[in-house]
Amino acid sequence: MHTVVLLVDNDVLLSAAHWGLLDMVPTLVGATWAEVAVLASLPPRARKADPKLFKDPAVAATLVPYLAQCTPMPDPDVSLIARLQGRPDIDVGEQVLFAATGGAAEAFVLTGDKRAIRALALLHAEGVIPELTGRVLCMEHLLWHALSVLGPDELLRRVRKYPDRDMATLAIVGRTEAKSQPQIEEGLTSYLMNLNQASPHLMARGHGLD
Repeated sequence: MHTVVLLVDNDVLLSAAHWGLLDMVPTLVGATWAEVAVLASLPPRARKADPKLFKDPAVAATLVPYLAQCTPMPDPDVSLIARLQGRPDIDVGEQVLFAATGGAAEAFVLTGDKRAIRALALLHAEGVIPELTGRVLCMEHLLWHALSVLGPDELLRRVRKYPDRDMATLAIVGRTEAKSQPQIEEGLTSYLMNLNQASPHLMARGHGLD
């Protein structure tokens, strides 16, 4: 079994699959897919190309071999999951991810659920979850990383194939207009800073958030 370096939620993986950004998910933290853990609910639905998750069966087929490389999800930190339970703004899947991250030494968690991040930030600011200090990554971190690898034109081309996958991303990249790298970075930074304001020690540094 490989060491877990990154735990990723389903929404991020689905967006990355639709946008052709899967190769950049583990490299966001200098890892490989063998060091990534995902929720057990996603692989069987990807193999079935569940139409509720995938706009095109070809996208599901692309994702399946990546998921097959992943390492098992670590056992959740029992103490941490107890502190997260009962929060309506943090769904069960996110609770498992956060609690598993808390029990996985120095692993990071990558989530696209901003509602859950904001709720987690409130708890963190109250001193409830010190285990996750500096270990939470969001979609904008991944997009910043992809932008640095691909450049603005290629990133826009890929994301605009399925622009409605994520409304925050759509607000940054738009549907058709030209966007320079500084313009995209400005949009990403705005979202990152907004999330960071609630709890400046929760979000991971780098990739647009220094």
